[in-house]
Amino acid sequence: MEFKNKSAVELIGLLSCGEVSSVELTKYFIEQMKQQDTNLNALVVPTFERALKQASLADEAYKQGNRLGLLHGLPITVKECFDLIDTPSTFGLLNRCDNYPDRNDIYVQSLLDEGAVVLGKSNVSQLLSFTESDNPVYGRTNHAHNKAFSCGGSSGGEGVLIGQGLSPLGIGTDIGGSVRIPAAVNGACGIKPTMGTLKDCTRFSPIQDKLPVASCVGPIAQDAASLKLALDIMQRAASRRWDVAPFKNFENLDLASLKVGFYIDDGLFPVSNPVRQAIVKTIDKLKALNVSVTEFYPPNLNKAESIFYRSISINNGEYILGPLDKDKPVMQISKLVMLMKAPAFIRKVLQKLLMLCGQKQQARIMQYLAETTLLQRDALEQERKAYSEEYIAAMDKSPIGKLDAVIHPISAVPAYLHGAFEKMGLAGTFSLVHNVTGFPAGVANVGNVNKKDIQANTVGIDLAILTAQKCVAQSEGMPLSAQIAARPNQEDVVLALIDALHNKL
Repeated sequence: MEFKNKSAVELIGLLSCGEVSSVELTKYFIEQMKQQDTNLNALVVPTFERALKQASLADEAYKQGNRLGLLHGLPITVKECFDLIDTPSTFGLLNRCDNYPDRNDIYVQSLLDEGAVVLGKSNVSQLLSFTESDNPVYGRTNHAHNKAFSCGGSSGGEGVLIGQGLSPLGIGTDIGGSVRIPAAVNGACGIKPTMGTLKDCTRFSPIQDKLPVASCVGPIAQDAASLKLALDIMQRAASRRWDVAPFKNFENLDLASLKVGFYIDDGLFPVSNPVRQAIVKTIDKLKALNVSVTEFYPPNLNKAESIFYRSISINNGEYILGPLDKDKPVMQISKLVMLMKAPAFIRKVLQKLLMLCGQKQQARIMQYLAETTLLQRDALEQERKAYSEEYIAAMDKSPIGKLDAVIHPISAVPAYLHGAFEKMGLAGTFSLVHNVTGFPAGVANVGNVNKKDIQANTVGIDLAILTAQKCVAQSEGMPLSAQIAARPNQEDVVLALIDALHNKL
């Protein structure tokens, strides 16, 4: 039986009616990974022997008429940063290679409690800090379509495993796009919930709790139903620690009742033509589904960008970069580390030099780095909340009435070439804006890059934009996605639109 094109929910259906055993399914995914992962380097901590034992226990329970839970016997994978007993949680740091936890992360445990079979842990960017998956512990992960490209980050290993059908369900963390970008780049779907619901409880979380823009946990899968199932399981675990309401059901939501705004450009980083065409086609599809659609002008995206970078670089980046200890930062973030540690006057001089040299993109970001002290943290949090309210107010005033959702790109380019992050950074506000607003946001695959949509490079000297153009020039066939964001605690709206738009494997 062919399992590759089946979603997590579909596979659970096969397991529950006995059409396939957990051992059979687990062996299938293990074999698929062994055949393909040599080139991808996505599953960096395999736990195959343990997985087969878990699968055998699930099959024994089934024979006795028992189900272990909602995920009974389903193979899954998890991001490397999540604690899993007897495996290291390095975050891509050599100084953490011997750091073995004595308990499972709460979300990992919640999935295990529902009968999941963990195949292993997937690769990440060093410090979970950029949109590629590369670190000195495990090396770099490649995109399945073209090895010259990254699979995204920081949950990149998870993205490529799901996108290639090597795992039906995975979980990652997201502070600036780290679930959504890898899902999008690899043709999967993913969602980050409203900030503060599924809080990041990995062992960097005490540090990240000090940041106004907080990390959260979200699933990656091949359909909206599988995303919802994972969200529900993790919500129950979270609700035992803090107040978080159940996620609403999306399946009965009437699409024709929705009002959706869209935008393509953020006014800060030029969007590539393939990404532009993907959003245009997405809006056409929504119109065909009788969804009310209007162009939307998000407020002050430069303010969102400022809040984001000032948040992650509080106290000269101490709370993000502190865990480096004596580790050497990888190339993609080495300049960032140097800049955040540099005296303020040095950064200002460098910013002016970059402007004089035509490097406007890098100069704009530099002005925000390490500008906020810990004493200013509460003021920055109030600024973040005020921006979220400003965004909601703009949604309230659309020409078609109060918007339920906003659709726009997740990135200016379809994918990043290896090493491109060093010059491009996040390339605008597309992914980070909803970490600042705190809105639930997800991605759906809406097509692939057509050669005819790739335009010739324009003349310029800005390295960030030139690098983006190089990424686009080689992107034929790469997946294209749309990002969907909704008001706080309206994950059902995001999931309903993913369900309507996503092109499943």
